[in-house]
Amino acid sequence: QGGGDKPFDFVPWDDPPVAIGLKPVYPDFARRANVQGTVMLEVEVYKDGSVGNIKVLRSVQAGPGGLDEAAINAVRAIRFQPGKSSGNPVDTTVNQPVEFRIN
Repeated sequence: QGGGDKPFDFVPWDDPPVAIGLKPVYPDFARRANVQGTVMLEVEVYKDGSVGNIKVLRSVQAGPGGLDEAAINAVRAIRFQPGKSSGNPVDTTVNQPVEFRIN
């Protein structure tokens, strides 16, 4: 039988994955309530730049419609420049901050 819960071999990167065009949508009620902060996500980034599983490492506002969900949705909507090891794209994970600030 196989082992582990991940279908891919994740490789440590020399060059980290880079989010392309990350523009989170600030939920109206969070803005009105003056909720701010940085959600930290652990994102699986595959060598084609697509996104796999996302885990919240640091929550700002959990629950439906909160900042955590907005951060996850923003990351799901984009692609990444994949992480590289020895110059080659690899399946890896990256900690991705998503900042919500009221200007």
